[in-house]
Amino acid sequence: SLLTCTPVVTPGHVSMSRPRPAKKGPRVTTVLRIDRSRPPPVLQLGTSSPSLAAAAAASLSAHVAQVDVNMGCPKAFSLQAGMGASLLSTPDLALGI
Repeated sequence: SLLTCTPVVTPGHVSMSRPRPAKKGPRVTTVLRIDRSRPPPVLQLGTSSPSLAAAAAASLSAHVAQVDVNMGCPKAFSLQAGMGASLLSTPDLALGI
């Protein structure tokens, strides 16, 4: 979902936001907010796509200390999408990420 967001950088924070339908409340949903007065955080991604992971990491690389790919999540939604722990059974895909 980071790839559908627009970055907003101010002296105090970095946020990644995307438009939201007006009928569901606020017009913008903030997906991620980084407080620039604190040490840079680690960005953890759930992905099954090398190209999408690279694009998401690149979109925030200037604002995070490092990027981590979650390869341990055992939740069904991650496994069904080929993310998390399922990457352990597809080493070629995991290596590509």
